Amino acid sequence: MSKKIMVFENPFFHKGINVTVRRDRNWFSLLKKDETFEMSDIDMHNIGYGIVVEKACLYYKDIPEEIIALEHNPEGRTKQSLLCLLKKIYKDFSYDELVTVIQFKYLGPNNEKTTNE
Repeated sequence: MSKKIMVFENPFFHKGINVTVRRDRNWFSLLKKDETFEMSDIDMHNIGYGIVVEKACLYYKDIPEEIIALEHNPEGRTKQSLLCLLKKIYKDFSYDELVTVIQFKYLGPNNEKTTNE
C-alpha cells in the first residue's frame, strides 16, 4: 500500500478540527474516516501527520460556511476568500466545481494523537 501524502501550500493548523478543500473526488476515494495521512509542504518536506475526522464530496458552492470557517489556512475561512485561494492553486477553479472536503486533526510531527480541545 502506497503512502498517502497531502501537500499544503500554507501549512498552518489550528487546535481542534481543521478543514482542507481539494479539487474533484480523488482524495475522497483515497482516504477513509479515521485514517492517518502524511502531510508535507510544497517542497515535499514532512510537516506532520493528520487523521481524517470526516469527509464529503460536494460542489464548492454547497459547502456550508461553518465548515469553511474551519479551513486550516487563516486566509481562506470565508467562502469568497477560500475561492480566491483555490483559484491561485487551480487556475481554472470554479464556484460550481466538485470538491472533496476533508475534516482532520493535526497529529503533530511524530504521528502522536494530541488533545486539541
